[in-house]
Amino acid sequence: MIDGPIPKEHPGGSANPMNSDAYKLERLATQLSKEGKWDEAVMALKKAQSLGADLGTRQVKYLQRAGRYEEALAELDALLRAARADIPRLMRGKPTEEQGEALASSLCRLYTDGALIARRQKDAARELEFSRIASEQLETMKRLQPINEERRKNVRLVLEKNKNNKPLYYQLLKMFYPSREN
Repeated sequence: MIDGPIPKEHPGGSANPMNSDAYKLERLATQLSKEGKWDEAVMALKKAQSLGADLGTRQVKYLQRAGRYEEALAELDALLRAARADIPRLMRGKPTEEQGEALASSLCRLYTDGALIARRQKDAARELEFSRIASEQLETMKRLQPINEERRKNVRLVLEKNKNNKPLYYQLLKMFYPSREN
């Protein structure tokens, strides 16, 4: 049960993030999953998440393995909604193409993992749908990557050209790399 001992601390000391309770619970969840104790592993992950752990789709996969497919789909849906809301907020001030590439990357990963759990569940229709959407997101990424790479290259050139003019250089830095707080 989860109320029992948490795996031993990493020798790196308490400042090491691998010593956090969330990390220890994630390690416990991994151990429980290896033992086939999926429900207990899910509980450990939920506790880790409540402590701030970013689990990605790990909890979705564990829920499916625990025989809780509908719950897994609901968790996946929550992750998809969060990605659609968080990425534009986190990348505020960045060019639309960079936001689009980041969102497409995140959605591609989530839908690919969704297709995996659907395949394990033998839900062919949902696997096909998730795979199709993942492929669309991958194509979006491929389309936006060269645009963003060209922009980043141009930004580097402009900054390099103006590195000796400190006031202009810092003004350009602020323009090209706005802070998230603005």
